Amino acid sequence: MGEKYNMFCFKWLSLLFIIVTTPVLSYSEFECPSRTEWKLRAASKCNISEGYHCLFDENTNEFGEFCDTRSYNDPAGHKLVLVGDLDRRDCEGTRYQPFSFSTNGMSACIFEKTYCKEEGQVIHTDGTADSDRQCRCDYTRSYAFITKPKQSCYCVPSKEDCSCYKKPCPLGFIMTPE
Repeated sequence: MGEKYNMFCFKWLSLLFIIVTTPVLSYSEFECPSRTEWKLRAASKCNISEGYHCLFDENTNEFGEFCDTRSYNDPAGHKLVLVGDLDRRDCEGTRYQPFSFSTNGMSACIFEKTYCKEEGQVIHTDGTADSDRQCRCDYTRSYAFITKPKQSCYCVPSKEDCSCYKKPCPLGFIMTPE
């Protein structure tokens, strides 16, 4: 009885999910489900948990769903999109992907780049499709790192503390990047 009851509950929850989300999906632009909702959407759309894919379709400028038991992977810094067929694209300028992209469970590059907007911070480098931005303290306005980072001139906010403070400079001296 336990297995039949579990199957009944699963089917009931899947039906309830479809009923609840269908009006929302029909009145607004469809977006791929969040990672927490991915398996539920996979079960309702494909009847399997590992074969659901949701990717941006560049032809229609909308997200598209499809069922396929294969998992598609691309190297770090890239994501897959639909352009009639699957195609590789670099991550958007504001996002990065430091590990291999899989179409099972996500549709966009996973991390948003840090903005370097804390007090005294400025952007050192913008990062790449597979790495976060690097920040530095604005030494031209007398800011210095509270904690010395791995590199003396900049830090990586996703890996270390990049907090800055206003450091007084003795009269007749100027602060340098180091």
